[in-house]
Amino acid sequence: MSGSVASPSSEIDNLNPEKKIKKEKQVCALCNVEIPPGPDSLQKHEAGKRHERMRAQCDAVEALAKRSVFIKIAPARAPSPVEMEEDGTIPSRVAKSDARLRLQREEIERVMSRFGKIERVLCRAESGHYAIVEYGRDEDAKTALAAKSVLMSCSTIDVDGATGPIKMATVLVTERRVNFSAAAPIEKQRINVDEIVDTISRLIIDSSEDAYTAAIDEVIRYMVLSEDQLRDREVLASRLQAELEKYFVAPSVRIFGSSITSIGTVDSDIDMCLMLSSSAGGNKQQSRMQFLHEQKQRDKYTLLTGEASQFKQKKVQAGEVKRLSGPDRVRFVSKMLNEVRKECGWMGVQRPVVDCRLPIVRFLLEREVLVDLSVDNAIGVAKSAYIRDLIKGDASGRLRRMLIGLRFWALSNGLFDAQEKEHKGHFNAYMLNLLAIAFLLSNGALPPFQHSDMPDYGGPGGQWRIDFVVPPYTLERVEIHSFMKSFFIHMTSVSLRESVLIGRTGEQLSLSEFVGRYPSIIDRPEDNVAGGGGGGG
Repeated sequence: MSGSVASPSSEIDNLNPEKKIKKEKQVCALCNVEIPPGPDSLQKHEAGKRHERMRAQCDAVEALAKRSVFIKIAPARAPSPVEMEEDGTIPSRVAKSDARLRLQREEIERVMSRFGKIERVLCRAESGHYAIVEYGRDEDAKTALAAKSVLMSCSTIDVDGATGPIKMATVLVTERRVNFSAAAPIEKQRINVDEIVDTISRLIIDSSEDAYTAAIDEVIRYMVLSEDQLRDREVLASRLQAELEKYFVAPSVRIFGSSITSIGTVDSDIDMCLMLSSSAGGNKQQSRMQFLHEQKQRDKYTLLTGEASQFKQKKVQAGEVKRLSGPDRVRFVSKMLNEVRKECGWMGVQRPVVDCRLPIVRFLLEREVLVDLSVDNAIGVAKSAYIRDLIKGDASGRLRRMLIGLRFWALSNGLFDAQEKEHKGHFNAYMLNLLAIAFLLSNGALPPFQHSDMPDYGGPGGQWRIDFVVPPYTLERVEIHSFMKSFFIHMTSVSLRESVLIGRTGEQLSLSEFVGRYPSIIDRPEDNVAGGGGGGG
């Protein structure tokens, strides 16, 4: 669980001048793959079977969208003309339906069947503000769209979650939208830096510790995830796990990253990890059953090409997935998530990202929450938990304020802007957290890293020890403004191109020293993922 913040492999690449030559890339936006250089390589790709399959899938989805409609309970209040978008649509910030109302499947079928024969209704019972209605013909969907809205009987939910009386509500009927561009940007909630700076400027700011604390507390109020938002994320993870249980044996969807460290911001995505345990317990009967299961495991070809329905009949075991490479694991999970999306209607804009050290599936939940899902990423989960416990262990609460203060400084100076364009290889909040933790460790302000009495392992082959323990401590004697000043002075003297900072010890090593001490990380850099999808930012 080495916390290096400079990539040794990238430093080694810099020593090879041939690798510095960047070739112009060709990318197929439909398949989300890079095309090899060549005058007619793109045309050859587009004539290939993979591209043809993707095009056929897109054509099928377009055809389905034409005979479908999207319905949603009308907003609790009508937007003013000023709030309307230029294209006449209602912006999401005011398009919130009455949280107490729920659409009912039977009522949807009764009301919407007046426009034509319905083939399927996609509606989530526990959050049924919206639904998708699929007709058998395009003409029926057009007739429903022409109505623009209908009246439906909706169930009501009281504050305790109990079902209340039936209430009539207006339900809007709009087009079902589809998006095929795997590289299309996903809109994320943005932090208004200028608004926060303006608010802080109104406070009485001086060089005292109380003033720094008050300013950072104001930043926390504006941009850090609240307890309610964190609970909402846990609910989403539970819902996703419930759906994946239809396809996998004993899956566990765990949230990690900034969502568990108490320093996550409202614009941060959710890092989730699908954990598949192959442990069968300690008794002989369970061990024998596990052995028999392993003898019947399906191979890579069966998993990647088989119909999703067959995995419902015979669920996928952990051992079957673990035999796949990292990219193939993500491709297989992405296939299962595609089935979840078809059945549930609350997942969208899904794409696997495999051209990085930690492959992930990226998708939206509830049309607004961006999720990066990795598979069996025990190291990433452990690193996030370590930062969480460091923050919890500080009785003064100052470590949390220091890290949030640094994050806001970096955000307001545009240091994280690169992440809007690419998903890897850029400076991010997780790296900044490691730099700050390494600095505090090197000065003896934080307790030294230590393993627990119960060894736990993760990574490929379970070769990396990931257990730890953080004893109680306090940063009461470390002033926040003094830390900020000392940290910035220290970082100006460090050359990250020539050094490696070890997050768990605070040491600063040259590249040759790092290679000598951690040769296995150089040999297999993919096992020590510190970046995208594995962070604790």
